Formats: sequence, C-alpha cells, structure tokens
Amino acid sequence: MFGSAILRDALKVVIATSGPFLCCITLTALVFGIIQSATQVQESSVSFLPKFWVTVAVSWIVGPWVLRRLVEFLVRVLAATTWIG
Repeated sequence: MFGSAILRDALKVVIATSGPFLCCITLTALVFGIIQSATQVQESSVSFLPKFWVTVAVSWIVGPWVLRRLVEFLVRVLAATTWIG
C-alpha cells in the first residue's frame, strides 16, 4: 500500500461510514421541514430532537459495522507503515 492507495482507501472508508448517518439525518430534516412548512411552525428546536434520536438509532444499528470498518482500515494502514519502514 503506497500513499495514494492509503488516501484512496481512507476516502472510501469515510464515505462508507458517514453515509448512513448523513442519509438518515437528511431524510429526517426533509420530513420535518415539510411538516413545519405545512403547519407554519417555524421553531428550530422542533426538528432537533427527531434528528438527535435518529442519530442515536443509526449509531446503535450501524455502529458495530462502522467500528469494524475503521479497525480494518487502521490495521491496513499500520501494516503498510511497517512495510514502508
């Protein structure tokens, strides 16, 4: 693994591990934005709790997979750095 391969793998890991969180939070914000627009309630604290609980739920569901991916990447990087010298 050379420098560019490590950076490419790092980018893949970042996109893969942050994707579920960003998608779920974005969908939650969209749904609550539509609800707030329809009801004309423009309070910013109304959408905070649903996004918070969605983040907690996604962390609970996807957390082990994310941790496993990050540990696998760290092992690959450490193996590559010992190979480089």
